[in-house]
Amino acid sequence: CIDYGIYPNKKDIDKALELVNYNDIILNKSETSVMLRQKGQSIDLGGIAKGFAADKIATFLKNNNVNNALIDLGGNVFALGRNIDNSLWKVGIQNPFSNIRRRFIVIPIHYNLRRSFATIKTWFRQTI
Repeated sequence: CIDYGIYPNKKDIDKALELVNYNDIILNKSETSVMLRQKGQSIDLGGIAKGFAADKIATFLKNNNVNNALIDLGGNVFALGRNIDNSLWKVGIQNPFSNIRRRFIVIPIHYNLRRSFATIKTWFRQTI
């Protein structure tokens, strides 16, 4: 369920998706280097590290009988259970390029699913 927002068109999405392929990561152990096969590709290992950390924190919380939590690791958000008023967690994402300070999109997170998502560093999110 998305409250409002502007979506990229299908052509732009399809063009971007052509660059998504973990098999395009080339590791050179002898030179301790990483390359990508296609021009325009990029990789952000910070997101992987934050996602791993969020999973570990969520596991720790569950193992210590914490069933409801929102873990925010600066761009990576992990929702567990429900919020304090027993409603779904909602996270708002704001367009940093807009002069209007309003949420661009609102994402409700279903209570019985452990859900995680990330934003790029220029997009801001807020807990609602």
